[in-house]
Amino acid sequence: MAKIRDLTFTQLQTALTGMGLTNAFVVQGGKVMLDVSALVGETVDSLDDSNVLEVMYLLRKAGGIAQITVNEGTAIADQMTAFPAFSYGAIEVVDGQPFIPVITTSEFQIRVDESKVFGSNT
Repeated sequence: MAKIRDLTFTQLQTALTGMGLTNAFVVQGGKVMLDVSALVGETVDSLDDSNVLEVMYLLRKAGGIAQITVNEGTAIADQMTAFPAFSYGAIEVVDGQPFIPVITTSEFQIRVDESKVFGSNT
């Protein structure tokens, strides 16, 4: 079997839907677009709005879920390992609110000129 080197937007959307985040990706006018409002649960209508970290976290989390799904039934040497599990730290209180630190890594293989990006394999 061939190595799994990437995910499709359908696989990522399926993972997001499993997280309760439906219709984050839409195809319109021949373009695949990300609806940030569908991810963060509030209207985002300006490039000056914040929530970039939340979007990145949710996409990274969905990537990990999708990777687990596509790797099922695949030989270990062919499985994609681009999105290892998160590491969680101890609860911290910041401004009176409890937070959990999350450490994540992602591993990619890129062409030297950065023209193509692939997921790594074990």
